[in-house]
Amino acid sequence: MNIKPTPKVKLGDNIKNIIEEKNLRRVDIIREMQLSGISITKQRLYRIEHNIVSITADEMLMLAKILKCDISDFFQENG
Repeated sequence: MNIKPTPKVKLGDNIKNIIEEKNLRRVDIIREMQLSGISITKQRLYRIEHNIVSITADEMLMLAKILKCDISDFFQENG
């Protein structure tokens, strides 16, 4: 299942902001996801953060777990 961003809710922007707020390194996030069985690369995470590709439900669930946030945090309106 792929979830595409709407004009007012840009999942990638919200994910990127949460990562930056928590001062997490992307390499660590990618490693955690890969160890959990999610096939992701640095390029894919970049594309998710910049709303170039759709995020899968599995990726979203794992990111929320790694970022220690609620999935609803990814759906905040961007204005």
